[in-house]
Amino acid sequence: MLLRGSRDFESEAAYGQFLEQVLERGNHGRQEKLAAVLRDRGVVLDYRHVIDHLLRKPSAFERYRYREQLFPGLLFRQAYDHLVTQQGQRRGSVDYLRLLKLASGVGESQVEVMLADYLSPPYPVWSVEGVGRILRPRPQWHVELRELQPECRSYGALLSLDLEVSHVG
Repeated sequence: MLLRGSRDFESEAAYGQFLEQVLERGNHGRQEKLAAVLRDRGVVLDYRHVIDHLLRKPSAFERYRYREQLFPGLLFRQAYDHLVTQQGQRRGSVDYLRLLKLASGVGESQVEVMLADYLSPPYPVWSVEGVGRILRPRPQWHVELRELQPECRSYGALLSLDLEVSHVG
């Protein structure tokens, strides 16, 4: 608001347009620098850095500028294609993002071993949840419950004691 000199706007649309202009001006120099760096090095994107954001807005995955960088290997690309074929574009994309999240937690290589089995003949039926259950087994807790057996003799002994109680005043 300091840039404009006033915080009064004609409408919400005018306020939105003002914000867009401020952001464009602020990011203009950064976009040029980023583009220059990416042309020197090429685009290298680690899916672990963006997976949580994409899971919050999975529809953004389809339009994501660096989407191809989110396939760490051929098996992941094949898994994506399989999931989309089996479940449709939206649900398949969401499941693929969950698969990437699993890979970021347990390791890409472990997920790739599972995908190699599932994506080759005889092509067994699989799900991301199933892969997660196999790779992240839940600990089995065994709790032994015993019936409480109070000992009445010791309780009776406490009642029969003549204890002197003093009060501090």
